[in-house]
Amino acid sequence: MWRAHEVFALEHVLVFTQAYHLPRALYIGRRLGLDIRGVAPPKQADPNAARVYLREMFARIKAFIDVEILASEPKRGE
Repeated sequence: MWRAHEVFALEHVLVFTQAYHLPRALYIGRRLGLDIRGVAPPKQADPNAARVYLREMFARIKAFIDVEILASEPKRGE
């Protein structure tokens, strides 16, 4: 999201990602000032759903800290 906003200077963004990633992507994009919409494919049965949900819970906490507290930017390549 940061690159879309800062590097590519986009203002309007359409994100395609899995349903469990979508709320985080939309949150980050909106906090960066993007006019953002999202689309996810239909949900399918996932035997690892509990693990994915747990991982996403921590990823959302990290996203909040990165966006609201640290105002983090992506690491630059060497």
